[in-house]
Amino acid sequence: MKYGYARVSIDDQKADLQINALKKAGCDHIFSDTASDAVKKRPELTRCLESLRAGNVS
Repeated sequence: MKYGYARVSIDDQKADLQINALKKAGCDHIFSDTASDAVKKRPELTRCLESLRAGNVS
């Protein structure tokens, strides 16, 4: 399985281009956050990393 992660900095931005690129790359599971660089909490990144198992690709 392939896992992907997309992030944008502010609510006005859209992760659509990143998500489309991840889908085109064959990602089965995609996680996405809206968080600035100053924000250290990224719940979807945490979920993505916690989902990974041996043999997965991120």
